[in-house]
Amino acid sequence: MAGLLVMLNNFLHDLAVAVFFCSWMGLLVLAREAQEQSAVRRLDRAFRKTAGWSFFFILALGVVRTVYYREYEWYSAVEHGQVAALVVKHALFVVIIVAGWTYLWKTRKNRAG
Repeated sequence: MAGLLVMLNNFLHDLAVAVFFCSWMGLLVLAREAQEQSAVRRLDRAFRKTAGWSFFFILALGVVRTVYYREYEWYSAVEHGQVAALVVKHALFVVIIVAGWTYLWKTRKNRAG
């Protein structure tokens, strides 16, 4: 049963990452395409809220995943050379998240000023 719950957690963690990524991509398109339309502002708020909740779930489920990783996935990952790929993947995600937040913060600040 624990293995099934860990697998479900891992799926939800990956799904939250996908939702987060898609929300940020949507925000980038909105920031580039439109400035002052009320519908766009509502979409902007909805995307930001979705991205925020997704980020929360990424962190929360990632903690669970980290706790159980050694027990359920570590040996297979080491055996197949996946540890280095996981480090690179997470470093890339951090760069994408920081770049996205920086870009969106600057575009929002420029529109307000």
